[in-house]
Amino acid sequence: MPKAHKTVIVFLFIALTLLGCTKESPKLRAGRVDLGKWDFHSHIVELNGEWEFYWGQLLTPSDFKKMLKPEFAKVPMAWRRFGSATGCATYRAVVKVPPHDSYGLSCNKIETAYQFWVNGEKKHTVGRPGKSYETAIPQYLSTNIYFPAESGQIEIVIQVSNFRHFQSGILNPIKLGRGDNITHHNSFLKTINFFIISSFLITALFNFTLYGYRKGKSTLFFALFCLSFGLYVLLLIEKAHIQLFPNLDWEIHVKIIYFTFLYMAILYLFYLRELFPQDTKGIVVRGLFICTSIIALIILVTNARVHMKTVATSYLLLAGATLYSLFILGKALKNKRPGALAQAVPCFAFFVTIINDTLHSARIIQTGRLIPIGILFFVIWQFVFMGRRFAITLSRKEILSDELEEANAELEKSNDRLEQTNADLEKSKAELEKSNVQLAGLLEGCNLEVGKIVANLERIVYIKSNGHHCHLRVLRSKTIDLEMLLKDIPTRIRDTQFIRVHKSYLANLRAIEKIVRTRNSNFEIVFTDTRYRIPVSRHRVVPIRKKYPNLFE
Repeated sequence: MPKAHKTVIVFLFIALTLLGCTKESPKLRAGRVDLGKWDFHSHIVELNGEWEFYWGQLLTPSDFKKMLKPEFAKVPMAWRRFGSATGCATYRAVVKVPPHDSYGLSCNKIETAYQFWVNGEKKHTVGRPGKSYETAIPQYLSTNIYFPAESGQIEIVIQVSNFRHFQSGILNPIKLGRGDNITHHNSFLKTINFFIISSFLITALFNFTLYGYRKGKSTLFFALFCLSFGLYVLLLIEKAHIQLFPNLDWEIHVKIIYFTFLYMAILYLFYLRELFPQDTKGIVVRGLFICTSIIALIILVTNARVHMKTVATSYLLLAGATLYSLFILGKALKNKRPGALAQAVPCFAFFVTIINDTLHSARIIQTGRLIPIGILFFVIWQFVFMGRRFAITLSRKEILSDELEEANAELEKSNDRLEQTNADLEKSKAELEKSNVQLAGLLEGCNLEVGKIVANLERIVYIKSNGHHCHLRVLRSKTIDLEMLLKDIPTRIRDTQFIRVHKSYLANLRAIEKIVRTRNSNFEIVFTDTRYRIPVSRHRVVPIRKKYPNLFE
């Protein structure tokens, strides 16, 4: 089984394990719930269910001393279910708990201004709830409230107003637990969020560095994608900019959030286009980018009441970019592109967690939020993928470097051999030039000596070798010295008029009278008109007898 498949199985096993560990919280009925038997030492409870709901009213705890007829609304739920996203309302719930000296409430998404009362005491205010656009002041902060509950009963009253955002109401569960558990839970969530943020920002920095060295567009787009995602989590969930600038205008806050949100999917789409250009249609990517940029421009130049009307279009663009990314990955997998499976696995896992959280938020399934797990899996997988790709590249570079070093070493050896060969050639050239000079002198000398032979050809009796010299025995003369060897006498002279009778003698055929046997059974040549005699080698007697039989007595 491929490693990627094993990883997916492990991831799904962990996710299912976490789902199995989720403890079902009791639901509020008609604004009340009894948690007297709930184990607050081990678990935090989500106050989900039917809360008392007073639409269009901003009530305080003292108002509930009167007989009021409530409606009931589910929490968490957006006001669009009531037919409008703008307006104001009051929520109320009564919760029975075991007597304890400290409890805590945690909520991180109520749009867009609200106030908390617990047991008749105002505990927290975010923005300023109002009954109109002019009187309501929006703000975006998480809420953590700590309070005692000696009586064993908690009355919670929440005023909420929204006249700017497209979402309104209590959008995430309100969590209740012991004060230390709430603190620990919030710290745990912060740790996860900061791990996600730091992972994405480090990944972005790493890819920006790679881009600086390699100039590859894929690393640039992935760096921008990681940067936008990290900033989105940092600003939306942790609200770091609000912590730094508590008086930051809500409109600016929304613009920052939506700018980072809008371009995430598009940047990832650009990244996939660089990885799998054969499976991507550029016109689709450019079209999505242009539409996204138009929405971003509208957000930049208009206020929330205007640009919030583009939210549905923004979600459609985001969904389109996401679906087209999955289409590219599916096509790349089908065509067996390198790296397609490595990209498809984390995207598939992340997509599964998004579907899970969507169904969980709609209360269709009772699981838990898995998007943080999906994000962690995505980040870790990308780290492994990039680390593996970087390791392979580095390994190839090292191999090429070693091969280059070996080639350079061989080249240096070849250069040394070539230099030695050149030196030998230079030496040979010098020797050859010297030999040429000597040969030229020798040829000049030979020409002179040959001239002597030709001039005395008819008078020569025999030619005798004496070391590096020859002597011509000439009639009526003693000798003529030659500065040459017998083998250097031209063939045309040696073979036509002279015969080799001994290793040291050439005899002139025209001067031979006869060949006679001596007393010791050797042979000698007797010359005409001379008293000179020269020996004949035994091994030459037979060939001379065959060729010149008339010379023998």
